[in-house]
Amino acid sequence: MITKKPVTNPALKTWIALNDVLMAPETTEADIEKLWKAEMLGRARRVFLKRIRSRHNRLRFIREQRELFGDNQ
Repeated sequence: MITKKPVTNPALKTWIALNDVLMAPETTEADIEKLWKAEMLGRARRVFLKRIRSRHNRLRFIREQRELFGDNQ
């Protein structure tokens, strides 16, 4: 019998919980990197990893736009 690795991070238990954490205004790039590492060490579900990566890319884009053009964006 194959057993799945347990999910220890509450944000990674369900898709809804993951999105709640990712879309929270206080979530930083560092928080998202921690989620990525936790998922990679846990179940490494491709759909979850893709969603985490997508949000990380979006936050990085926003940060880079602010760095380049200021806070007026």
